[in-house]
Amino acid sequence: FPSHDIFVINLSGNIQVKFGVPYFDVFEPRFLDFAVPMSARGTITFNLTDYKAFIKLNRLINFELDDFNKQIKDAVTKYVKAVITNIPSDKGIPVLQIERKILEINDYVAAYIKPRLENDFGVNLKALDLASSEVDKESDGYAELRKVTAEQTTKATVAQTDIAIVTGK
Repeated sequence: FPSHDIFVINLSGNIQVKFGVPYFDVFEPRFLDFAVPMSARGTITFNLTDYKAFIKLNRLINFELDDFNKQIKDAVTKYVKAVITNIPSDKGIPVLQIERKILEINDYVAAYIKPRLENDFGVNLKALDLASSEVDKESDGYAELRKVTAEQTTKATVAQTDIAIVTGK
């Protein structure tokens, strides 16, 4: 008899993987001299909906769930870092406001990750919960960026006041 492997694939269960992205540099497009270290952490929940795609993409020989979860975690870490790094230039969200815009950023990251998990791993992203995106407020880059943006705000306010005085509006 030829030997056949039998695999049991659970299509009803959800798998949850926690991820953490250690500090990486994010830049404000207007002030590229100041690298602001930022970290992120959260959880993704995924399941299998297309077992044929899953088998095709993952070739189940020597398949280990722990190894698979690590691959997913590594990919998600890379994707989260890529999206957050580009948020200031792609979406116009200033670096100093990223922490406050976490719900918006969560949606951007989820939209970016979902098709990649389907295409690369054959899994369906059910939820992404970006629990935090934190700026290293002790860093030189953060201090410099705060200073330069505060100066810009002051200059803009002075200019608006001067225009109002000249025009009487």
